[in-house]
Amino acid sequence: MPNGPGELLEALKKEASRIEEDSLYSSRCHFAAAARWSRVHFWLGLPAAVGAALAGVSAVGQQTALAVILSAIVTALAATLTFLNPSDKSSVHHAAGTSFNALRGQARRFHEIDAIDPGSLEDLRKELKDLAAGRDHLNASSPQIPRWAFEKGRESITAGEARYKVDP
Repeated sequence: MPNGPGELLEALKKEASRIEEDSLYSSRCHFAAAARWSRVHFWLGLPAAVGAALAGVSAVGQQTALAVILSAIVTALAATLTFLNPSDKSSVHHAAGTSFNALRGQARRFHEIDAIDPGSLEDLRKELKDLAAGRDHLNASSPQIPRWAFEKGRESITAGEARYKVDP
């Protein structure tokens, strides 16, 4: 428990830093998942579209066997796209990543700017509670991050991809 206003201010800054770090990891991991699902959508959707066109041309050209084979492949690809719904998964993960990124910025501004010259520790305490509630809401409402996306996100953070030039 903090003893006095100085220790309370430091405790508030530390907690905001934790929210910032949590949000960094969550945003990068969601962005990694969004990118992967976007690639899945492309690599299933493109062959389905090309296959559908070729099946149509084959049917018109009286190449019945080829048209049937291509139609079966297109049907399988379309069913896989429908079942996996990679476009929607990509969009949902991207939205979550963007929301966590915004929360990260809010938490950073809290401990780097707002808490430098605090007008009222109670106001800062309320602001921190709002940041924590925002993180809790995003954690509850965002899709689960797959393990491979977590690894990819952590790798990008370690590589410095989420670091600003101004920061040490």
